[in-house]
Amino acid sequence: MVVFGEDRNKIQAVLKLSNAPELYLLISRVVDPTVLEHMESARSTVEQYHRLSKEIATLQKQFLLAFLLVALLVLMASVWAGMMLAVRLIDPLIELMGATERVRAGDYSIKVPEGRPDDEIANLGRTFNRMTGQLESQRRDIMEANRVIDERRRFTEAVLSGLSAGVIAVDEKYRITLCNRTAFELLGHAGDASYINHAITELLPQVEPLLRQVEAKPDRLAAADITIDRDTGRAILHVQVTAERLNDTIEGFIVTFDDITTLVAAQRSEAWADVARRIAHEIKNPLTPITLSAERLRKKFGAEITSDRESYDRYLDTIGRHVKDIGRMVEEFVSFARMPTPKLQEENLVMLLRKAAFSEKTVHPEIFYDMALPEEGVSIRCDEGQLRQLFTNLMKNAAEALEQKAEGKTISVALTHTDSEVKVIVSDNGPGFPPAQMAQLMEPYVTTRAKGTGLGLAIVKRTMEEHRGTIELSNRAEGGAVVTLTFPKI
Repeated sequence: MVVFGEDRNKIQAVLKLSNAPELYLLISRVVDPTVLEHMESARSTVEQYHRLSKEIATLQKQFLLAFLLVALLVLMASVWAGMMLAVRLIDPLIELMGATERVRAGDYSIKVPEGRPDDEIANLGRTFNRMTGQLESQRRDIMEANRVIDERRRFTEAVLSGLSAGVIAVDEKYRITLCNRTAFELLGHAGDASYINHAITELLPQVEPLLRQVEAKPDRLAAADITIDRDTGRAILHVQVTAERLNDTIEGFIVTFDDITTLVAAQRSEAWADVARRIAHEIKNPLTPITLSAERLRKKFGAEITSDRESYDRYLDTIGRHVKDIGRMVEEFVSFARMPTPKLQEENLVMLLRKAAFSEKTVHPEIFYDMALPEEGVSIRCDEGQLRQLFTNLMKNAAEALEQKAEGKTISVALTHTDSEVKVIVSDNGPGFPPAQMAQLMEPYVTTRAKGTGLGLAIVKRTMEEHRGTIELSNRAEGGAVVTLTFPKI
């Protein structure tokens, strides 16, 4: 069926008839305009429905997109508001944390913003600022106090290091808390600071009775002279102990001591010098009459003695010999007691040593003198006579020390010099000095020989002191005594 026609008020259709070929049936009908209007309305409605059906998905997508945009805007606004609120809460805390780190690093001048008066975090900031202000003020006070203490400490250390006396501070348990350099040097432990916090009795055992005495009577001073043994010899120390008190409690002790070895030796030497003057005076007077009497006996009665003349002469010789020995001793007494003031002038020390050695070689030809002297002259300011006697005494002592040696007797004399000093070393290959008496050998009347007066080394020491020099006694490792003389060089 084919419906055609342009007239909207008519419906036409063509139907082919099956019984007759090429026959068609045309049917036309006039339609009511109302029906056509309804049909057109229905068709437009259907078309609108289909159009709206197609547009509903797009609208849904647009609505969803709009909803998402609105939601995103609301979310972003919420996040922004939350961040602003968080920043308002967190920023003061972050500043406070940073300020705390700077305070931990030592910067007490840091301040944080305080904000509104009714804000809790602002109150925390104000409290923090007050705390840092107090810390800064206290730090300034502490630094000022430390500066003052450090200045006092440096002053005290400077004073202690410059003292010629040893100073040791100990606590109430006798442990060493402070010790100056002089104390270690006087005790023979130069530069050894390992005794700090150790008991003082390990360093100076003799001081314990003094500590006990002061502990029993803190208001009194305890003092005593003690003797110690050092590598350089025996020394005498004058020790004083006082208590360090706070109110009535003993917090520690202060131990001070001086080396009075030289003072004691000088006092002893002066005392012996006075004794020597008196002895020399008392002995010297009868020596001349005894000598003259012996000579007169020999001349007056020598011809009359006929029996046992040999014993007679032997008795007189014995008297003369002993008078000479006593006279020699008196001369040593006088030399020690009345040593003249040296007349210092420039002298060639090498020539003085050669002259003294030549004289001794004449007296002791059996001894080999090893002279290690420089070819050029070495000049010092000295008294020629006193130094010649000094070298003679030393070589004589060395020769007497070799009397018990059968062969291979050797005395060595060496001279070395620098820009500031001259050293003369006299040594021998004898038995050496007794180690136990090394420190006392230069004191008057201390000797190791049966017939010695003990004044030889004492005179040598006084001569060296008059020439502003020093003398040192020691022993060689292979055996033998060594005397080292040190003179200031011109």
